[in-house]
Amino acid sequence: MLAFEEDFMADPVADPWESEAGELFRNFQKTDPQRKRLSVEETNYITRFVRDNPDLTISKATGIERFQAKQCLLPDGRLLIVCKGKPNATGSHFYLSRGSFYGAFLKMFIVTKGEPRLTFFIPGTPEHEALKRGKIVFAFTRMGRAEQVFEFDYNLTDHGNILRRMQEMTEQTDDILRNEPRCVYDHELVRAETTDIELCKKHVTREDWLQVGWLKELKVRLQNTLRGVLELKTEPAIALEDEELKKHHRLVRMMHILAADEPAGTRLIKLVRYLAEPEIAVEGFLDILTYCRLYSKRGPTLVMMGCLRAWHDSALLPEISDWGRKQYVFSGFEKTVGTFEINASQFPIEKDESAQEYWTQQPPFIPFDGDKYLDRSDMPANYRELNDAWVLNPPAFNPEEAEESAQRLLEEAAALAEMDDPTEGARRISFWSVCRRRANGIRA
Repeated sequence: MLAFEEDFMADPVADPWESEAGELFRNFQKTDPQRKRLSVEETNYITRFVRDNPDLTISKATGIERFQAKQCLLPDGRLLIVCKGKPNATGSHFYLSRGSFYGAFLKMFIVTKGEPRLTFFIPGTPEHEALKRGKIVFAFTRMGRAEQVFEFDYNLTDHGNILRRMQEMTEQTDDILRNEPRCVYDHELVRAETTDIELCKKHVTREDWLQVGWLKELKVRLQNTLRGVLELKTEPAIALEDEELKKHHRLVRMMHILAADEPAGTRLIKLVRYLAEPEIAVEGFLDILTYCRLYSKRGPTLVMMGCLRAWHDSALLPEISDWGRKQYVFSGFEKTVGTFEINASQFPIEKDESAQEYWTQQPPFIPFDGDKYLDRSDMPANYRELNDAWVLNPPAFNPEEAEESAQRLLEEAAALAEMDDPTEGARRISFWSVCRRRANGIRA
């Protein structure tokens, strides 16, 4: 239930409920819960609610979010699940308690005709609490209109006891993960993580694969940055004592976040979201950069580099990247940040699955002035393929010539640095380069 990568977790958290979770999962499916037929008045009431509240009830038409059914509370407090498509004859569904790098959740699988549907319940949310009442209303929609509506009452069968135990296990797991320093506890990231690509694989499109790559890269970047946060001990508190740093309120706020008495993952996601705020994204970055360059002798390098990595990580937040559909860029000349829509349909790839490499092949940095030179359908170079090609077809390489070229470049750079007049230095370098090439019998 507690899913971590072994290379990141030196001491993985054990799963004390794995065997029980599997047993509960199987027991829930043995029989169907009691399905209640709704009156015409109740059906009309729910149909109107779905029609009048599309933001609460209608999922996105594209992307991996379309596999997720929407959940909300009806005005009378009942839990409503709105699902696109048609159910099977019995309205089959089942639950599974899970844990992840971002927190715990109770996942619901809904059997439908066509694309699979799922939803999830996060401990502490109103929907998770409403589920404890043992009643749930399903509305199956087409073109934004509810076509089938029915209710299940788990309290009439043993399904109620099974579900309550599942929720209890999920809450216990969530308590562990909330206080686990190697977990980035965040509800919005849980929502993105819950999509089961293996379950939906035969329905996945190129845009979906783009988002799959985003999910993978987001986790990798947060894990790498979290390692740095875990290494911080007293550095943030010491930095707060620096008189020069106190003049920059944004840096002070960053240090307070990192110095807080909270799990490292919680501090990291708070810092990333702080750096993503529009008024902080530009000036906060410039504060970090300026402080590192002007006051590096004060010893804040480690903590400032952590802030800088967190700033780059903000580009992949769900609210910034629109779940991996948008590229975040920074303009150094205009001192602004912004995004542009990624056009996955025009990627120069043969397989849709390769679209995920848009994110997984990117360096972990926000592109500077990327909107000026990147096309919306540009793909980053696949360094693995380039490396394989290099190994299979190694270029002609003379180590002695390479060493001589490197030495010449160093000499030219040193000569330029000594010149008071850069133009004069450039002329001297050019002159001596010509002389050297002629002496070696090499044409310019």
